[in-house]
This record gives sequence, C-alpha cells and structure tokens, in this order.
Amino acid sequence: DKKTISTDMLLSDLLPRINRKTKVKQLENQLGYKLNILRPPHWVTSTLILIFITALVGLFVKFEIGFILFVISVIGLWSSKKLGNELDVKTLGQLAEKMTRENYLKVRRNPLTYNKTEIEKIITDLFADFYSLDKSKLKRDATFV
Repeated sequence: DKKTISTDMLLSDLLPRINRKTKVKQLENQLGYKLNILRPPHWVTSTLILIFITALVGLFVKFEIGFILFVISVIGLWSSKKLGNELDVKTLGQLAEKMTRENYLKVRRNPLTYNKTEIEKIITDLFADFYSLDKSKLKRDATFV
C-alpha cells in the first residue's frame, strides 16, 4: 500500500535477502539505469584488500607468491563485487538521494529541464561526501585551496 511506504522505511524490508539480487535487477530494468546498491560484506572486502597489499609486498620479496596472491585478490574483489548481496544504503530516502545524485536527469519528470538550486545541493553533497568536507563550509564562493 502506498500509504505504508515512507522515506524512512528500511530497504531490507522491501528487498529481502532471499531474492534481493533479482528484485534489484528488476528495479534497475524498469528504471533504465544501474542503482549500484549491492556490495559484498565489509569483512570480505577487507580481507581481499589485505591480501592485495600483501601481494604487492610479496612481488618484491618472492615474485611467484606475490603474483599468485595478486591474481587471487583481483579475482576475489571482482567476483565479490558481482556476487555481493549487502545493501549499500539503509532507507528508501537514502536510495532516492543516491538516485538523484548519480542520475539527476534520468530521475526528473522532464529530462530536458533542471533546477539550479537542486544542482547546487547535489554538487555540495558530492563534494562533502567524496572529500569528507563540512557542508557548511561549501558555499558558492568557496575555493579549492
């Protein structure tokens, strides 16, 4: 029911783990673009990154072992990205913000128009998230230096 859906609703309630990949793929097909909301568990990614760093060091110590670990880590990272089933965003509101930030023109009712204040907010959010900056310091006259 439309009345039960709100922006603070958990995505895990709407997309249960059992058929999450299928439901996300169906949603992406209906929207016409990728959402990129599924990821592997953090422990898997952390382990593979640790193996990758060990492989880089191993390349200089014992090339054969380092190369094997390097290949394992790269294949592992690639496959874990493809097979990941964890949600990257928690709520429906966060998903809407992510969709707007990454696919602004595609989520608009009329993709030939745009709103300058929305664009300014999106750019501010992007810089704040990507560079871990305080949003209050990001103004129109802010400089990079």
